[in-house]
Amino acid sequence: MALELLNRIRAAEKDAEDKRAEALHDGREMVKAVEDACREAERENARGASALYQQGMEKWRAQTEKSIQDSNPAWEKELQGIISRAEENLPAAARLIAERIVSDGHC
Repeated sequence: MALELLNRIRAAEKDAEDKRAEALHDGREMVKAVEDACREAERENARGASALYQQGMEKWRAQTEKSIQDSNPAWEKELQGIISRAEENLPAAARLIAERIVSDGHC
């Protein structure tokens, strides 16, 4: 009777050890699945952030190019005005330079 009781205890201990090992294995599998899911979520978030960044950069680039194109005619008109005024003053500048050379006796 004592031997039978001892065998039942050993069987119960073995059964408990098997269940513990199975639970440990299942727990590790769950942790691994969660870690894999987290890594995939991080990758997906990174892809989303990258796409959002690219969209922002494209929008900024388009706005900048439009601003440059919009300001180009105004700048070109201002530049033409400066060139015209300089061309108008060219004969007077040439005359002053020639007078200065003559007055200094370099001729």
